[in-house]
Amino acid sequence: MFARVKTLREWHLDPRRFSKADRYVLSPYFESNEFFDRKWDIYHWEAATNDFFLVPIAQAKAFMDYVAEDTGFSRNVSVPEKQLCFSIEENTIHSPPALIGTVSSKVEYDELVEIHGWKDEDKAVRRKADKAHKAKKRKEKQVLAMMSFVASVRCARQHLGLGNKACPEKEVPGDEVSFDREKPILVAIDVEAWEKDHDCVTEIGIATLDIAKIPHVSKLPKASMADLDLDNIDYENGAPRTRATAICELIECRHLRITEHKSMRNGQFVNDSADKFDFGTSEWVSLKDIPAILGSSLRFYDENGNKRKIILVGHDVAQDFAYLRITGYDVWNIKDVEVMDTTSLYKAINDVHEARGLSTVLMNMGIIFWNLHNAGKSHHFPSAPPKAKQRTTGNDAAYTLQALVHMADRGVPDRNATSSEKNEEEDPPPPVALALEAGQYPDYEDLIEAGCIKYQDPEKHQLGPRPHKEKRGRGKGKAYSAEPPRPPSPPPPIEPGWGWHGPEPDDGW
Repeated sequence: MFARVKTLREWHLDPRRFSKADRYVLSPYFESNEFFDRKWDIYHWEAATNDFFLVPIAQAKAFMDYVAEDTGFSRNVSVPEKQLCFSIEENTIHSPPALIGTVSSKVEYDELVEIHGWKDEDKAVRRKADKAHKAKKRKEKQVLAMMSFVASVRCARQHLGLGNKACPEKEVPGDEVSFDREKPILVAIDVEAWEKDHDCVTEIGIATLDIAKIPHVSKLPKASMADLDLDNIDYENGAPRTRATAICELIECRHLRITEHKSMRNGQFVNDSADKFDFGTSEWVSLKDIPAILGSSLRFYDENGNKRKIILVGHDVAQDFAYLRITGYDVWNIKDVEVMDTTSLYKAINDVHEARGLSTVLMNMGIIFWNLHNAGKSHHFPSAPPKAKQRTTGNDAAYTLQALVHMADRGVPDRNATSSEKNEEEDPPPPVALALEAGQYPDYEDLIEAGCIKYQDPEKHQLGPRPHKEKRGRGKGKAYSAEPPRPPSPPPPIEPGWGWHGPEPDDGW
């Protein structure tokens, strides 16, 4: 083990360990040449972007003990070796530290640094190369991660009988999923805990979808989520019925509330939707009965008495599984259990590597949701634009399962076809030159008609002039114009009078 020379020489400068008076007493031992008035074995270690000069940990410990005995500062000076140790990974690809010499003065140490130390130019080149290497590795990891995300979409589509490919556009006609395949049961579990003590579980929601009850794809609606333009759906007249909405009608749900934690209500940091179980009746159960209830809820048999396979669905499932272990139930005790995370499907469909909250996923799929942070079910279909009700919350367990079904029905878009279509688009025509006289400014409508600018009315989705509106809050009652600002008019000439500072008449002096 080794200690870094720079760390030793700057040990007394840490304000967390020593006061200003302490540093004044210790500085001669660390900053002056007295530090090198002993025998030091100097080692040189080269990392990817920097190099280090090290000494054996035994010599460093002996020096610190000497300073502590000579000054009387035993605290924070005579420290264990692990606090002085310079960390070097055992499986590093770099060669181990090499002994470059033994010194007993500052001059000898400076000579070794001059010979073996890296120049600033070399460090810059190495850092640039290391940055490029890390970027390449990060890109490779992202590609592998995206492959696993796409595989999750393909697996979900196959389980639901919607297709064999992750991308609906790449489905081969006639190559449908076998109707006699193994049909597991999808189970979404969501757990809510008290915001002031996460060890106190207050709600558990369980949503189930029996894939065996899903009819053949030919008996489902022909429209799929891939056929919809979610940005231009007329929710006022009802959203079109898709295969996903038909499958979601088969979802069943339970909402369990813990009797012992009845008085623990959220609302300060998390929305309190415990009483807003809109479709069904909440069940009050004892905490000691939770493992048995969960065990029976996750155990299914076919008509022959054989145990059926289940797939656990969740949105960032690790947290929910940790909460279940607090109640005394471990889902990993289930034999051959499979887990699907809706965050993986969202990343594959949107080609991103950052996870999003459940509300973002639901809005992205056009699902209207109510009363989030209620662990149970709130089950209905879009009847209004998603963003119009995004401030409400919804029942996470059922909506997690609905999000899985909608994303599986949507599939991964064919981005190669989308990019080729963009490349084939013709260039827009150049804007028409406006004939303006000197000192004349174009009107807002003239700019739109000439093709210089575009404006889309968010309410009518049409091009046109922006209507005049009144500002709210500060400056209320002042209307702003959509026309471009005009230059200020020149100030009027100053006439003699108040504020006149021109030449004063001769007063005769």
